[in-house]
Amino acid sequence: MVGRPLRRTEDAIEQLGRLELEIPLQTHGGPLLARVQAALRRMAEAVHREQATTRRHLSELTSANERLKLAQTELVSAARLATVGELAAGVAHEIGNPLAGILGYLSIARSKSAQTPQLRECLESIDSEVHRIDRIVRGLLDLGRPPQGVPVPVDLTELVETCVRLVSAGTDFRLFWCLHQA
Repeated sequence: MVGRPLRRTEDAIEQLGRLELEIPLQTHGGPLLARVQAALRRMAEAVHREQATTRRHLSELTSANERLKLAQTELVSAARLATVGELAAGVAHEIGNPLAGILGYLSIARSKSAQTPQLRECLESIDSEVHRIDRIVRGLLDLGRPPQGVPVPVDLTELVETCVRLVSAGTDFRLFWCLHQA
């Protein structure tokens, strides 16, 4: 009368230990054993609910992890684009400065009166190609620039004085002025 219900209760406890949550308990063996068996059923139900909660949390964590991976990939891509923009701006500045000099010398060469039609055509071709390179360089600069803000007034007198000081200090422009004066 006591032995069999206790063995069934022992078997149910072992099943619960293996997380086999379908425990077929019969309430035989007295009120104490019935309370123990009811407690085991409640424990199995609680473990079952916790497993369901754990599975749901695992699913949510997996989804959050996927979103984080996607965000990380997008950040790496954005960082690469920013680096490319900075590189393009640097290259554009390095190319743009010599182009300005070439255009200046081209202007001097055009101003000379002894031009043959063949030389004039050659100078026009040079001018066209230099302006094409200049457009490409400006496109590179635009790629690396942040969006422009609101324009503000500029003191032109100070700007011109600074430009004159910078130009007069360079040896290339002394040659420019010498050729222009001749």
